[in-house]
Order: sequence, then structure tokens, then C-alpha cells
Amino acid sequence: MSHRRYGGRSNPFLHECPSKAGSKRLRIDAERLILSSIVLVTFVLIILLDTVGEEYVWLLLEHVSKL
Repeated sequence: MSHRRYGGRSNPFLHECPSKAGSKRLRIDAERLILSSIVLVTFVLIILLDTVGEEYVWLLLEHVSKL
């Protein structure tokens, strides 16, 4: 791994451009994160519906949508 020299030391702020494969991996990780977040929120809503009832869940969703 080559670093440019900065005052006799390697500069940690200078990085080589990422390869296309690396950016593709980041995109796949972001998609996986979004999908897992959607699944988690869905399960939490289902659990809330079972435990506290539909009216409270709708009130909670209305409050969150106002934020």
C-alpha cells in the first residue's frame, strides 16, 4: 500500500481512489442495512399490535409522522 509522504510521515488523509468492486460492496451493504431496518420495524409494529392494541399503535404512528 503506497502512501504519499507528508513531512516525513505518511499522511492518513490521502487515500487511493476505491475500486469499483469496493463501491459495489458498499452499495450492497447499504441495501442490506435498509432491508434489515424495514424488517425490524415491521416486526416491532407486529409485536406492538399484539401487546398494546391497534389504537395505541396508530396514535404512536401519527406522533412519529409529525416529527
